Amino acid sequence: MAFEPKTYQRWVFFGTGKYLEESDKLSTSQQRWYGVKDTGVKISGDADLTARQIQLHGTIDGHAVRAFEPYHRLDATSRGWFVNLEVPADGTPSERMVSDPLMVGRVLVAASILPSSDPCMSGGTGYLNAIDAFSGTSVQSSFFDVDGDGQFDDDVLGGGDNGTSRPVGSVNLNIAMPTSPTVVENLLVAGGSLGTAGAVGINNPLIKGRISWREIVGD
Repeated sequence: MAFEPKTYQRWVFFGTGKYLEESDKLSTSQQRWYGVKDTGVKISGDADLTARQIQLHGTIDGHAVRAFEPYHRLDATSRGWFVNLEVPADGTPSERMVSDPLMVGRVLVAASILPSSDPCMSGGTGYLNAIDAFSGTSVQSSFFDVDGDGQFDDDVLGGGDNGTSRPVGSVNLNIAMPTSPTVVENLLVAGGSLGTAGAVGINNPLIKGRISWREIVGD
């Protein structure tokens, strides 16, 4: 849950899917990522929400990455947004969210997993995802530093013949299925289902350097 800074509107965020029973490992059901305004009035269903999309896929520095549709605000009448997670065309298990999200400024961050089609394996894959929490679209400023060069503007997809470039919104850390991430200063860190851990640099808006200054004059 979070409050939109400008309007103080309360929002609730969650993803669907589960990974508890043997049958879950092979599920190909469509799952979604949701952001819903908590107005105290019941919504009738997805028709009250705005559908958002994962639009681009690519690779940066050996990591599979994705981008959401370009940033734009929700219509005033929309009660929120949802994103359809991936359902692989080859019939392997679908993407789902089974861990807690977190907020970094107005960026919503959540892990998603795609289990292995072999129920005896603990592998699989997945992404750390970052989206503008209150629109369900790409973040307004680049968030991930996938290639680790300390710069963020070069971590984009699209542009040229593909249209407007937009920041990377999902990154595969190559640690199998990631756990819920945590922020350590300017890093987003997550464990993996094979016992390894990984990290990716982030543009953390909460780290701004000096907070206050006072001159100390000696005797």
